[in-house]
Amino acid sequence: GRFMDMHKIKYGISRASRELAVGRDADNRLAEAIMTTDTIKKECAARVRLSDGTMVYIGAISKGSGMIAPHMKVLHGTTLSVVTTDAKLSPKFRETWQEILDDSMNMVSVDGDQSTNDTCLLLANGMARGSCADDDPLFREALQAVMNKIARTIAIDGEGATKLIEVQVNNAATKEDARKVVKQVINSPLVKSAIFGSDPNYGRVMMALGNSGADFNLEEVRLVIKGGEMEVPILEGGAPIFQEERSIEVVRMAMDNKEVTIELDLAIGNESAVGWGCDLTYDYVRINAEYST
Repeated sequence: GRFMDMHKIKYGISRASRELAVGRDADNRLAEAIMTTDTIKKECAARVRLSDGTMVYIGAISKGSGMIAPHMKVLHGTTLSVVTTDAKLSPKFRETWQEILDDSMNMVSVDGDQSTNDTCLLLANGMARGSCADDDPLFREALQAVMNKIARTIAIDGEGATKLIEVQVNNAATKEDARKVVKQVINSPLVKSAIFGSDPNYGRVMMALGNSGADFNLEEVRLVIKGGEMEVPILEGGAPIFQEERSIEVVRMAMDNKEVTIELDLAIGNESAVGWGCDLTYDYVRINAEYST
């Protein structure tokens, strides 16, 4: 990459500091200012009443469209996300924050390539007063919901994407295995291409499952494709359910939706995980072939 023009950076910081403001218009300008190849703003907010009766707010903005496969760790720094809340938190919350990131931002992948500068900041000013929310399950639930929404929005706006892919893995032996399967499926170019073309080639999903290294009971594996209001079982007990061309067309109809869910039951334990990706399209190749660094 090139060295940054620090004169421009310093000027920009000086100018931005003079234009600091509060309100919806300022929020919109900030969410737009951080966009690069993004086509939509990524923002979410929630209000929750804590266990002690305190009402707190959580707001988040993010950017990211390509080079997306975050593995963010607390206290470490092409996703950029800022989360704010008026709840009272202490440094003890870092462990919980990491767990929330592991179940949201770290379960997103557009192309399997981790950026060099993924960052997600959580800022808490405590202005809602009330008790510390470190261990409040209601606060954690609300923050998890906000981060899941942001994660889904990043996947929806993947470079060149036309479809959101959600992968749900159930009954894995370990949490690590469940996450490995999710990421292997959403990162597979063959699976992503099949989703783009609405091709019900379940062998590609099973290939990804096998390549994940996770334990599973092949004779009990269940695979379901969901799209729109359709839910179509593909494999039951490790064996294909549909054989006739008419049945295959039903699967195509389920896959021909803006959001497609792949549900895998590994039938070997009790752990689960969910993650989000997108299809692989001609436009992804075009955008990255033309992108100048």
